[in-house]
Amino acid sequence: MTDTNSEAQQSDAVGQPPQKSTNASGLGSKSVISSVFAGLLGVQSDKNREKDFKQGRASDYIIFGVIGVVLLVVTMGVIVSTVMP
Repeated sequence: MTDTNSEAQQSDAVGQPPQKSTNASGLGSKSVISSVFAGLLGVQSDKNREKDFKQGRASDYIIFGVIGVVLLVVTMGVIVSTVMP
C-alpha cells in the first residue's frame, strides 16, 4: 500500500513545475523587479515577457518601471558629475 501512495505522489509531481508563492498580482515582487530590470537593460527573454503579460498586473510594472528609470537617471547623473570635473 505504501508503494501505491508513493507512486501516486510521484505521478502528480512529474511534469509539473514547483509552485512558488505569489502575491495578489500572480507574480512575486522579486519576479516583477527582475523583469523590470531585465527590460531596462534590454535582455528580457520572450518567454519571460509573455509570462509577465499573462500573469502580472500592469500597475506593478509601471510603478517598478518608473522607480527603475528614476534610479537609472540618478545613477547616471552621479557618475557623469563624478567623472566630469
